[in-house]
Amino acid sequence: MEKKKNILYLSSWYPNHNDPTLGIFVRRHALSASQYCTITVVHASSSKNCIQAQTQISESEIKEVIIHYPKSKINWLFIGRLIDQINYIKYTLKGIGSTTNNIRDYDLVQVNIAFPVGIIALLLKWFYGLSYILLEHWTGYLPSDGNYLKSNWLKKRIIKSIVKNAKAVITVSEDLRNEMLSHKLKNKYYIISNVVDQKIFYPPHQLITSSTNQLINKSSHQLITSSANQQINILHVSTLNDKQKNINGIIQAAEKLKNESLNFVLHIVGDGPEKKQYEQLCEQKNLLPHHVKFYGLKTETEIAELMRNAHFLLLFSNYENLPCVMLEAMMCGLPIISTNVGDISRHITIQNGILIHPKNEEELLIAIKNMMRNYSLSNRYSIAKYAEERFSMNVVGEKFRSIYQNSPKI
Repeated sequence: MEKKKNILYLSSWYPNHNDPTLGIFVRRHALSASQYCTITVVHASSSKNCIQAQTQISESEIKEVIIHYPKSKINWLFIGRLIDQINYIKYTLKGIGSTTNNIRDYDLVQVNIAFPVGIIALLLKWFYGLSYILLEHWTGYLPSDGNYLKSNWLKKRIIKSIVKNAKAVITVSEDLRNEMLSHKLKNKYYIISNVVDQKIFYPPHQLITSSTNQLINKSSHQLITSSANQQINILHVSTLNDKQKNINGIIQAAEKLKNESLNFVLHIVGDGPEKKQYEQLCEQKNLLPHHVKFYGLKTETEIAELMRNAHFLLLFSNYENLPCVMLEAMMCGLPIISTNVGDISRHITIQNGILIHPKNEEELLIAIKNMMRNYSLSNRYSIAKYAEERFSMNVVGEKFRSIYQNSPKI
């Protein structure tokens, strides 16, 4: 029996009390890997509302050390940002020190999102000889986002050094890998998708065996059937960032559906600085509350329940890697309308959804009306089974184990 590896997760993004959804996908990866390895997560987060540094430590399937520290109040030139970076390094190292008396107790470091936490991994490699791998989620490398190219020369140089010195680089999509390579960020690359907890996300009326927790096929493929003039529940879940998610385009489509007297409700889940303006826009278009409902932030369990009661998921993003919400919807057996961006087309076919071009509101409207008529043709069991075989905790966790044991089978 092989010895469990002891892995230190350093994460630029991670859920914390300032932002409970930040980097939630990193935590899910940690949980999936913890089935085969011992995982310790360290994350440092600054806030203007924080008066003095505090450390939160929790232990369950994984050990999590979250450090909250005050954000610098100095705004003069670059001094404030420099102080913040120094404090970030200091408190992250302090967090690591609280987890062990000997840093070499860790077999490997996993850097989640290269900048800025990859700087810490470089220091650990240079001073302690501790190897690290990089798992990148940042869409900034993608042309539609463009934030990598907009970064200053120092940030780009640091990211290049982080990538170059990594033992290997993992991305959550092939598209992201290709774009990183186009920026001459060379290394040995592997693909590991985002992960979904099938104990939370599962189809309506699913039967689960207590011993294996696997899907059992039902004689009826269609778990939700259509009826004349039935109200169609359309679900959208995101950070409500219009630059990426194109919420305005979705609302424009909802107005056109309303004007055609179609029976639907668009359920919008998520929060962000732009949420209030979307609510005001829907108010102006007389979409509230009969045709559009805003829910704000919801827990995973609440989102899963909304998915089981929805007829299909709607995404109209301008750019993506491989969005968690799409995989969660598939695990619930939900058909999907999405733009053809990132790695989405590798998993959405005519059997489980409709692909459209980004920013094309005419295509979006046609796709919604088509799905409203034909959603019941989707085999929700088959959609869920496809997702379970690719994105479940066991499957993704085994991929991490394979890389950590230096015998990747990706």
